[in-house]
Amino acid sequence: MKTLVKSSTLGAAALETSSLGVAGKFFVGQLACIGFLFAIHLVSQLYAVAVGASLEPGGGSFSMLNMDNEANLPAWYSTCALFLCAVWAAIIAISKTGLRRQSPWLGLAVLFAYLSFDESASLHEGMIPGVLGKFGIGITSSQVDGFNWMPLGMAFFAGVALIYFKFWWRLPSKTRLLFALSALTFLAGALGFEKISHVYEARYMTESTWQYVVTCGIEEFLEMLGIAIFNYALVSYLLRHVGFIKAEAGSRRENVEAG
Repeated sequence: MKTLVKSSTLGAAALETSSLGVAGKFFVGQLACIGFLFAIHLVSQLYAVAVGASLEPGGGSFSMLNMDNEANLPAWYSTCALFLCAVWAAIIAISKTGLRRQSPWLGLAVLFAYLSFDESASLHEGMIPGVLGKFGIGITSSQVDGFNWMPLGMAFFAGVALIYFKFWWRLPSKTRLLFALSALTFLAGALGFEKISHVYEARYMTESTWQYVVTCGIEEFLEMLGIAIFNYALVSYLLRHVGFIKAEAGSRRENVEAG
């Protein structure tokens, strides 16, 4: 009996290690994609600055590689990465029992699904002017890109953090740490380096400078890295706590006890 129990424990541990290895490979794959996008952004945009080519949307092949633009290769990657977060969160929600345990995960799934669609369709450019207008802030769709989003971004993040704090605190320690690391990494880009890039844009009155290209690239890189860490956290949680590992380990324990 002891031999069977030991064998079952070792088997479950090996299965868990193998599955977490899958999550690790998934994370490495994301890092490879992000690193590639960052590299081609720097090379293409610095070359464009050197030859005086346009970095704006519609500016040809250079704009299709610019991490600061929309509807191009980096934006399509971000759309897929955000949607994957929504998918993993939805799968975890479905695996839970009871609305109380499902609701936080469903909320994350809806949030990231919206962020994914917004990344691909730029929904905020049409919605935000109307919303801000109700608060007496006049802004047109053409002014959205130049609007100072930092106060709104900080308020939005603070609201989400406040709503999800209790849920986050009750997560397993590894998942809790990865969620926090993901948020801090994303915010370092979205709020930190975005502010720096706007400083350079205001100083030189153009985005066509190497300073802006580099800081903007770092900003987007950190945002993508934050999403990659969050994807890894979700996949690791899925495999460790609600995936086939849990079911397999439970099945093996039942077989041992029955024996």
